[in-house]
Amino acid sequence: MPDQVPASWQVHCTFFEASQRPPSPPQVSLNYRSDDGHESISISQMAATDRASHHYENMVNGDDWQDLTRDGTSIKVRPSGWGQAQAHLERDGTFVFLVSDNLTSDQLATIAAGLRPAPDVGSI
Repeated sequence: MPDQVPASWQVHCTFFEASQRPPSPPQVSLNYRSDDGHESISISQMAATDRASHHYENMVNGDDWQDLTRDGTSIKVRPSGWGQAQAHLERDGTFVFLVSDNLTSDQLATIAAGLRPAPDVGSI
């Protein structure tokens, strides 16, 4: 999850179980949206080993990704020329894909670098 989220943003979390048809690994989706609706970001996550069995594999293998480094984290970004800015990275065995219709790829890279493990549910 992002290390900082504006107070005016709401989050909607969804867990998708693995499925046979269509073949899809389990994944988590975090959708953040500002109260006024002007800013939003979707963050999808799955085990890095499952990426090859999902449509993300085709998306991230193109030549149109730029490498950026934020706080020592390597992030691949694609500017909003695709209709939306996109970014992806792999950290601690997790593949993370970020997308936004209204944030820049630079903003996505900054958010991606600030991702942290969610707190253990048992400790809340």
